[in-house]
Amino acid sequence: MTLAGFSTMLSDSNGVPHELGINSFSLTTPLNQEDVKQLAQGLGEVALGAKPEVEIVTGSDYFKRLHPDT
Repeated sequence: MTLAGFSTMLSDSNGVPHELGINSFSLTTPLNQEDVKQLAQGLGEVALGAKPEVEIVTGSDYFKRLHPDT
């Protein structure tokens, strides 16, 4: 996944990096969510031999989940 431009961390608006956790990746791209999902599933299928489940979450939604009180 990282060879295709995906990262295992995401920086917030203050530049603070956040590790995403096991089997979680970020991608900064102009692609829409469906295209990113298809890209991730295709890469995962090549690596795993089966199409993986993929959940797309925007950066802002990720940080809302991380800090629901803000």
